[in-house]
Amino acid sequence: MTKDELKRKLKSAYYWQRSLEEDYLELQKLRDNAARVTPQYSKAPAGCGDGHKLERTIVSIADYEAIIKEHMDNLYMALKEVTRLINLVDDPQAHLVLQMRYRNFKKWEQIAAETNYSITHIYRIHGMALSEIIQFTKTTDTQEK
Repeated sequence: MTKDELKRKLKSAYYWQRSLEEDYLELQKLRDNAARVTPQYSKAPAGCGDGHKLERTIVSIADYEAIIKEHMDNLYMALKEVTRLINLVDDPQAHLVLQMRYRNFKKWEQIAAETNYSITHIYRIHGMALSEIIQFTKTTDTQEK
């Protein structure tokens, strides 16, 4: 596994998290629309005009809830993989940096501030941790063959 492939795997949970946030915003918009839609009663035959607006909105809500469930499952699997990779690192300092970055989705500046290290030192710790994971996965892959 290359460093770029590892970073992509570690960042995957962040992208699923962001996707879920956007899904929830869209779902909330649909629910707000459903709350504004009121049934109309008229003598016009069914199917005339826009009498099915509430029904379409409810179907859209159900569709979005299914999408959200799928994205939640993807986020769960991504977090599980991220945790597995982070746990390959023995150094507690590096483990913490990876945890804060890839499980808690913190920015580099936040990590530096919370750990009382310079951002340069955080980058150095991060780079060493990634190298350790790559080395471990190469060793494991070689042993499995």
